[in-house]
Amino acid sequence: MISMNSYISIAYGDPMNKFELSTMSIIKFIAVIVGFYLLYTLREIAVLLFIVMIIVTALEPIVSWAEERKIPRVLSAIIIYSLVISLLSLIVYLIIPPIVLEIKNFAYTLPSYTSQFNVIYNFVIESSAKWQGSIETISKELSQLTGGVYNSTVAIFGGVASALTVLILSFYSLVDKKGLNKFLLSFVPQKNQNLITDLTNKISNKLGKWLRGQIAISIIMTAVVFIFLTIAKIPFALTIGVIGGLLEIVPIIGAVVTGTLAVGVALIYTTWIKALIILIIFIAIQQFETNYIVPKIMSKAVGLYPAVIIVAMLIGATLGGIFGAILAIPLTTTLIVTIQEFQNNRG
Repeated sequence: MISMNSYISIAYGDPMNKFELSTMSIIKFIAVIVGFYLLYTLREIAVLLFIVMIIVTALEPIVSWAEERKIPRVLSAIIIYSLVISLLSLIVYLIIPPIVLEIKNFAYTLPSYTSQFNVIYNFVIESSAKWQGSIETISKELSQLTGGVYNSTVAIFGGVASALTVLILSFYSLVDKKGLNKFLLSFVPQKNQNLITDLTNKISNKLGKWLRGQIAISIIMTAVVFIFLTIAKIPFALTIGVIGGLLEIVPIIGAVVTGTLAVGVALIYTTWIKALIILIIFIAIQQFETNYIVPKIMSKAVGLYPAVIIVAMLIGATLGGIFGAILAIPLTTTLIVTIQEFQNNRG
């Protein structure tokens, strides 16, 4: 007999062999499904909040250290943000001038292309008759291009708005950490508050170590690229090194972009033989970084096996593209810490 108030009993042959599914279990299962659906629907907001959590956990030790020395949290947070903005300004200063210099060099060499202008002009005149039938196609392409420009503009402004949101939320979370924790715990039953607090502290500790490990990797790769390109006498070694360090936040792809940039500069300013050598060495650097430096540093930072880190990055890149690759390690760390904590409490 089935009792909906207690459980649903499904027997398979032997009456002693029962599968009992309580009403509360059904409710919990539905709640989990709804939770995953909401998480997927609000995934962009969830990613922003996760990034905020990573930033706060990385900066919290500094703010707490300052607070112990009677420095207000607001003041220490302002100082940290000022230093970060100054560092970003310095990076922009290192990157922009070489780009401006390249534009100037192109302007200086532009007169050398005037001899080719007549050839191009004659080709355009001779081909004008053939273009008549392509006007409609060109118009359609221009319309698509306009739409693409509009979408790109919207994406850029959306990215700026997201970045500002992350900065503002991170700042307020740093300034009023106790109030934020109290607010979040108000949604948790009293009996589970200690568990959630311990879990949050452990996750925060791991994520802070992950971000500091990521910064260490960026600094190491900036130095490696700069020293190597300087020895090879490739122009803009510092700029390429800084770009490479910034792109280290994107596993594998960042190294590929940096290597492509270095090889391109080598092709323009040196011989193709040197560019080929640069390419081979950058491939070796990328392999060494992916298979040794990143797993070694991250395994010490978050306590994961190097093989797990590599697999997590590959899965993240496959499922979520660039953002998936970036967040693969912190998400994996969060998941493992959560599972371990609940297993320990059940045991």
